[in-house]
Amino acid sequence: MRIQGWIAMGAAGVLAALVVPVLAQPSVMTAGRPLALEQAERIAQQVLDRAGYAGLELDEIQEFSNNFYVAVRFKAGGLGAFEFLIDRYSGFVHPEPQTMMWNTQFGHMAGLGGPGPGGYGPGGGYGYGSGGMMGGGYGPGGMTGGSGWAQGAGPGSPPAIAPTVTAARAKTIAQTFLNSQFPGTKVRNVDAFPGYYTIDVTRDGKVAGMLSVNAYSGQVWYHRWHGAFIQEKELH
Repeated sequence: MRIQGWIAMGAAGVLAALVVPVLAQPSVMTAGRPLALEQAERIAQQVLDRAGYAGLELDEIQEFSNNFYVAVRFKAGGLGAFEFLIDRYSGFVHPEPQTMMWNTQFGHMAGLGGPGPGGYGPGGGYGYGSGGMMGGGYGPGGMTGGSGWAQGAGPGSPPAIAPTVTAARAKTIAQTFLNSQFPGTKVRNVDAFPGYYTIDVTRDGKVAGMLSVNAYSGQVWYHRWHGAFIQEKELH
């Protein structure tokens, strides 16, 4: 498939990707060449343009061996809004798992407040902590309750319940988890999103992974789906 086709998929296919938010689809590994970071950036911008999020802008993009991670932020104030992934080979776009499950303005918990559903437990391959399995995705027209993912709709109302885990506490929780599960790794930064925090993990000063901490329960969700870190670019 030519690059133009990949970019078209990122734009024309964004509705399907957002209406059917599935959990970290397997990479479509082909004999073709992976997307360049600049091409993934164009797809990411088309996601926002087609969805109609005028008050949002791209924050950063990180390239991993399996996918591109994209963070979106509010133009006013610069706080994080949501995150999504772009498959490195197919260009397919889908939300990050923690955005779907924990985001209180753009995810399944939009406007509800309180802790979202748990991630996969230890050994499940996608996270760490307790909680049930996520249900299936929604088909066209099947979205429920103002998640902000369907047909370019705006974000849901902020929850009335303020987060109980501060950014500083989330950093401590994250480092405690890393000390136990990945000795020698460190927290690099703490980025706040509605209902949770996402944190870059480093080893010897280089990005080695990523995790999220729920802003209500303190649950840690380690991102096991990215693969090896390649490069990153600030977009604001």
